[in-house]
Formats: sequence, C-alpha cells, structure tokens
Amino acid sequence: MEMKRRAFIGSAAALAAMPGWSADEKPLFKVGFMTDTHVGTTKKSCERVKGAFSVFKAQGCEAIVHCGDLADWHYEKGYQYYLEELEAAFPPGMANRPQFLYVLANHDVLDPKRKDPKLRATRGMDHDVAFKDMCARLKIDHWYFEQRDLHGYPILVFPQTISHVGGYEEVEKKIAKACADYPGKPVFVCTHQPSIDTCYNSGSWGDSRLRSVMNKFPQVVQFNGHTHGSLRNEMSVWQGEFTAVDVCCLQEWHGVSVGTPLKGKQAYGVVVMEVFPSRLVLRRYDVRDGSELFPDRPWVVPLPYDRATAPLTVERRAKTARPGRFASDAKLVCTADATPFTSVKLAFPAVENEEDVESYRIEIARQGADGGWEKFACCDMFSGFYMRPQDRKGVHERTISSAYLDNANAEYRFTVTPMGFFGTLGKPLETVWKTPEKKPVKVLWSCDNPMEELDFRYGWPRNDAEMRAAKKVPLRDGWYVPPTVAWLMLKPGVWNNIKQGTNIRLIAEMSFDQPEFLEAWNLYLRVNDGTSRSIPGGWTSTPSGKTDIFRYVVEAKMPTPGLDYGISFARGHGGKVRFRNVRIEQVD
Repeated sequence: MEMKRRAFIGSAAALAAMPGWSADEKPLFKVGFMTDTHVGTTKKSCERVKGAFSVFKAQGCEAIVHCGDLADWHYEKGYQYYLEELEAAFPPGMANRPQFLYVLANHDVLDPKRKDPKLRATRGMDHDVAFKDMCARLKIDHWYFEQRDLHGYPILVFPQTISHVGGYEEVEKKIAKACADYPGKPVFVCTHQPSIDTCYNSGSWGDSRLRSVMNKFPQVVQFNGHTHGSLRNEMSVWQGEFTAVDVCCLQEWHGVSVGTPLKGKQAYGVVVMEVFPSRLVLRRYDVRDGSELFPDRPWVVPLPYDRATAPLTVERRAKTARPGRFASDAKLVCTADATPFTSVKLAFPAVENEEDVESYRIEIARQGADGGWEKFACCDMFSGFYMRPQDRKGVHERTISSAYLDNANAEYRFTVTPMGFFGTLGKPLETVWKTPEKKPVKVLWSCDNPMEELDFRYGWPRNDAEMRAAKKVPLRDGWYVPPTVAWLMLKPGVWNNIKQGTNIRLIAEMSFDQPEFLEAWNLYLRVNDGTSRSIPGGWTSTPSGKTDIFRYVVEAKMPTPGLDYGISFARGHGGKVRFRNVRIEQVD
C-alpha cells in the first residue's frame, strides 16, 4: 500500500518545519527490529519471518535485531526453516549484507520433550548448552552480550537472563561506558524484557531493576519484546527518563483487558529505525504486504534527547489525543439469547476514529436500595485498532453472561465508553435493559463472608502442602494489602465432586483500591500446585484506582476433577483488596 500523496506532503511538511530538518535528507543508516517470532516445527510457522526479512531488505537495513524468543521451544526444525528464510533474503556473500544481532531469551531453552506442566520446574535445558546449539544452527556470531558500532552509533545486546552477563551492575557499567564513549549520541540497548512501567503491558511483564538502570541514562533508546502487543498500539513507544520502544511480536498477543477473559489476536508488525544526526524516525510495517502503518505520522525522537520537550511522553501525547466519537445516531442494543436466558448480546457500532481508541469499557449498573444506579461490573473489549482498516467490521458485539445479572425481570443499565490509548474518554452510549426469566443454575458452593471464612495467603507454592503452609496475608483496616503474588483459597474439597466436563461458573465480588494509571493485579482461577495451569477463560485484569464493586466471572467446562483451584493474584501492581462473596454454580 503506497503512501497517499496528501499524507506524504503532510509528513514532509511537518519534518521540514523542524529546525535543522529537511524532508529530503537521507538517513545515515537503518536498523530493522523484530521479536517474539515463536516459530514452530513447520515452514509455515516462518511466514511472518519471511515477510519481516522482505521489509528489512526493501528498506535497506544495515542491521537486523531479533529481540528474543525466536522459537516457541528449542525447535531444531524451527531454526532450520528460520535460517532458510534468512539466507533466501540475504544470501551469504551478498554485497552489503546486513549485520544480525540476537537477544538470547528463555523460550529457546525450553525442552520440547518436557511440555508436561507438571515438569514446569525442570522443563528448561541448560542455558549455555541450548544457546550454543541455537547459535551454531543459526550461524550467530556473538554470545550473550554484544556491542556493535554502526556509523559511529553503538548498539548493545543483552540476554533475558541478566546473570549471564554478570548481573544488573555489569549492565549498568556497559551502558555507562557506551554513553561516555559516544557523548551526545543515542545508545541503542536491546533486551527481551521491557523496563517496568514504560511501554504497554510492561507494568505486568516489565523488569523493575532494568528500569532503575535505564533511568540513569537519557541517551538510552531501549528496544524490547516479551509483552506480545500490536504496533498499532500507540503505547508501544514511551519517553520518560529515557526512550523505550516495544517491538511487540510476530505471533499471538493478548494484552490488558479489565474483567474480560483474554482472547488471542494476531500481530504482523516490525520496526525500522532511520537514524539522522538530528533525530530518530521509527517506522512500523506490516509484514503481510510490506505496507507502512501510519506513514504520515511515524514516531520521531529529536536528538539530543531532552525530556522537557520529548514529543512521545505520555503526558504530552495525552493532551493531544482525540477521544473516540460515536456517530450521532449510534445506539446500544441488548438482545437475550433465549427465554429463559443465559446471556445477553450487546451490539453497537465502532467509533468513527477507531485508530485512536484502544478499547471499549462496558459497565453494568444495578438499582441500589436508594433507587439509584450502582455500578458493580466492568468488562473491557478491544476496539478494532489492531486490525487493518479493511479488516474491521464496523460493528462490535459482546456477550454478557447471566452470571452478571442476578435477578429476573429486573432493570440493568449498560454503558459503553470508548477509551483512548492515553486515558482519553469519549462520549458513551447507554441503555437500560429489563431481563427476562433466567435459566436456572445450581449453586454448588458459596461463601458470603470470605474475609473471615477463607484464607488469603502469600506466595507461589509448588504443591498443595506448600500452599497450606504459606503465610497468611494480614488484614489492615479491613483490607488485604498483598505486596506479591497471593491466593484466595477456597474451602478444601469444594471441587472434589464436580465431574469432568461439567459446565461451571465461579463468581466473586471484590472491592479494590489500587494505584491509578498503572496496570493493576491480574486474576487467575488456577490450580494450587505451582504450575501455570489455570481454568480456560479464567485470566483477567482488575481496574486501577478505587472500585467499590468488581465482579469476577469465570465460565468453563471443568477440565480435571479433584484438583484444588484458588483465585490467584499475580503480575501488575498490587493494592488493597476486600472480598465480598464467592460462589460456584453449575449451569445445566
């Protein structure tokens, strides 16, 4: 897809208007960035890799950086097909062949012979052995740490496991030396994990110690992977004490979605950095057809870096972010699936400027004792921002379980608000809907006083015995304040008599007081045995700030009988939590 003439003229005029910038100026060099390819054992799994190499070749990149998790596991066939695509695009011996740099990340040490989650603690291969084999197969000519000079600019590559390079102190020394050796120039630092609380989803998946190092060096431009996002998300670039760029992924991504089980979406983006003496221009491309995303507004980092005038800070971008706009005749429509009903479908049109809207927040309110509306649930859903405009449907639908609507023949208010990338809220749609008769459910277990009757414990236990021995989180003024991973433990044996394949739902109501504007706790309905096993559809995010009532609903077929599940709190920033009630229902 070619850049439209009007967009090109606008982009050129914007660049030419900056002091010392010329729209006709050629970059000193270009670097291509890709990450989280997670290739498998088939050639088809390398299709997006092939597209990425095509983009980098067409753009004339002099270096290509892979920010980690090249293969899904340590797949020898995956490495073979990856190398075949690389050498097809850039044959050995070709003139001006790019340099290749790799962040060595932990998915490539996972032993495919140990996929059983019960072997989670021992499923990794010896790192040195795995990476040496990977480097030999891919003809990688460097080890854990590497520094290259491109036309007088430094590029540093660090592995995911920082201990492989001597720890964070050694990382700081290497970056400090590069900053001293290249005064006034950007220092490009490539990692797998992001620095915490920088780009999108780094609040859950970021590294706090890495952030403390990077904060000391305004020259740093950090490129990372790991978080699995979409490059159409404007929060994939961040400026604060330094500059950070999330290269996102060439695979499936999920994201942060309050109150909603996260479904996988596909990503196809790579980054090409153009380096000029006065600026860095970061362009995004779709590997399916080589088209540029938003060619009229690439991300631009003026040099030298000055936080006071940096154009990509959250604060500066929030001031100019456009709110989502529903058409004047837009309506929110509710339709029951049947009578008696088990769910209600909400349907509404997309906003007119969906590229500016990250998600829609659906809030449900019930009538309180005083006759007013009481909000008690919110369920986010992503907009179509991550799709190409031609792939968007223009209409959104969301199915709401009857588990959110306790009473038959009662009125509930639904509100849908478009939410921008930087917290900008558009004008909402709203409707009041009266429920028909509900399909009966069987309550298998309930607890109306969980703060006294259930235990809330610290830690990430490896088995049920360790869970029972884990330290209880103390109450503070009627709240739990867990600083780390914690579990709400349901009564022992409540799952024992639920047969495999039974349609179940867990419903829990909580109150939260969490940090504003930061990614808050993630919730899981997970087995208490130290593995990553959770009931499908049981993972969601909690809202930041103060929330009087938050209803958590998990619906699934019981996967394995006899296992002891609990509600775990993991990743993100913690805060105060209070449990109001919990119950398990069987849906006929």
